[in-house]
Amino acid sequence: MRILAVDDDPLILDLLAVTLEQCGFSKVTYASCAESAIDLIHATSVPFDAFLLDIMLPGTSGIELCAQIRGLKSYRVAPIIMITSSKAHDIMAQAFGAGATDFVSKPFEGLELGSRINMAAMLSESLFREKLAQHKMLEFSSTTAISFAEPFDIKSSRSGRGLLQLVNELLRMTDALFAMTLFSIKIESADTLFLDSTPAQFRQSIEMTAASLSNVFSEDSMIFAYVGKGTFVAVAYRRDRINTNVLESEASVALAQTWNAAKTGQQTAPQLTLQKIDECRLWTGRSAVIAINSFLAGGDESEMGSSETQVPPKI
Repeated sequence: MRILAVDDDPLILDLLAVTLEQCGFSKVTYASCAESAIDLIHATSVPFDAFLLDIMLPGTSGIELCAQIRGLKSYRVAPIIMITSSKAHDIMAQAFGAGATDFVSKPFEGLELGSRINMAAMLSESLFREKLAQHKMLEFSSTTAISFAEPFDIKSSRSGRGLLQLVNELLRMTDALFAMTLFSIKIESADTLFLDSTPAQFRQSIEMTAASLSNVFSEDSMIFAYVGKGTFVAVAYRRDRINTNVLESEASVALAQTWNAAKTGQQTAPQLTLQKIDECRLWTGRSAVIAINSFLAGGDESEMGSSETQVPPKI
C-alpha cells in the first residue's frame, strides 16, 4: 500500500515513519504542506492508495487538501484519514463534508493507526466495487440489475453521506450531549417507482430527492444517508423543535420543482413522508447510532435512543 502522509511538524513525520514501518507500511511518502502534497500527487506515475493528513496545515488546511484530493478522478474513493489533536465537532464535520474517511487523534498509537488504515482501505475497496457496479449500470442499464434494498452513496450535495460514513461521523463525536433530531424520509410507493424504472433512472430519482432535502436544510445543519428501499435517515443539528409536517411539505415541493422526467422516466415527482426516529432531542453520537441501527432493524421505537450501554450493531 502506497501512503502519502502530510504534516508540518517534523517530529510527527518522524513518529509516523517509525509507527507505519512497525505496522508493515513501508511505501510511505512524506510532505510538510498541502502544496508539496499536491505536487507529489500530480508527479507520481503510480497513484497513492491512502492518505494521512494533518488538519492544521499552514496555508492550505488539511480539510481543503482533503477536498482537493477528492476532486481528483483517481482518488474519489481513496482512504483519507485526518490526523488531529482537536475533538471539536465542527472541525470533524467539515472534514467529513470534504470527504474524509476517518480520524486518528494525536498522540496516536501504532496499533490503532494501523487498524484504521486497514479498515479505511477495506471501505475504499468496497466503495470502488460499488462505483464499478454503478458505472456498469449506467452503461448497460438494460441488462444490469440493482437491488431495491441496496444503499448507495449520495453525491448530489455535501450534506449527503454514505451510511457507513454517517455512522462513523457520529461515533467520532465526543461523549457530550448534542442537540440533534433524528428522522427518516421515505419516498411514497418507492417499490412501484423502482419496478417502473431502469436502474439508472431509479438512482436519478434518489439523487434528485437528496438534492431537494439539501434545498430545505443548509449544508451545515443536516447530514443524511440513503439506506435503501427509498428511505433516507437524517441527522439535523438544531436546538429548535422540528416540525416534520412542514418539512415534509417543503421537501415535496422542492422535489416537484426540480424533478426531471427525462432522467427519471417518471412524469411526476413522488411524495415524501418525514417521520422522527425518536422524540429525544439530546444525543451523544453513540446513542444516535444505536437509535439509527434500531430503526434500520425495524426495532421497537419505544426503545430507541434509551440505552447508553449497548454496543452499536454493525451496519
